[in-house]
Amino acid sequence: MQPDLVIVQENHNKAFIDALKDTGLKVMVTKVPTNLDMVQKRIALIARAVGEEERGKQIINDMDKKLAVVQSKVGKIPEEKRKIAIAYSLMGAFGSKNGLFHDICIRSGLRNGAAIAGLKRGEHLSKEKIVSTDPDLFIFPRYSATKKGDVDKLREDVLNDQSLQTVKAVKNKSYFIIADRYRYSASQYMADAILFMSEQAYPELYSDVNAGK
Repeated sequence: MQPDLVIVQENHNKAFIDALKDTGLKVMVTKVPTNLDMVQKRIALIARAVGEEERGKQIINDMDKKLAVVQSKVGKIPEEKRKIAIAYSLMGAFGSKNGLFHDICIRSGLRNGAAIAGLKRGEHLSKEKIVSTDPDLFIFPRYSATKKGDVDKLREDVLNDQSLQTVKAVKNKSYFIIADRYRYSASQYMADAILFMSEQAYPELYSDVNAGK
């Protein structure tokens, strides 16, 4: 295909990256974003690389407008009154404090229950820790790449788990479903993810914003 530019993350196979460079292709190696600042810096970097610096600035500006809306709604909520959320994938609860999803939670006005419980990357969160964290709401995936019905079964299993019946999220049937493009959002869609999650967690704060939808 003879691409003008190949973009890969630094955690990609080094031998593959070296092989691309050896063919004479122009290769850009980017860091793996773990927060909003890194995402926006990568957007600016790629925009410069393809000669669209102004377009990159516009994308970042559009993100900042959405983030400003969120901040205007949840910015004054005291830390201790912010809702605790625990997010699930088919592998279980996720969201270590060093991951991108943690930053999405914080900027949405939520407290990341997995981080509060001390979840580390590559580990699983025990039911005992979920109970002790007592999340206000759960976040479930919308899509499964394995087979139809997997995400529905996950949701039913968690909400019907007898060991979780004392958790506020279960008692109040408080949860929402999120698309993968928001759960793993290392692009301009991170701002959309933050706005979406904040709207779902605090719908009463966004009644004026959503009135025209």
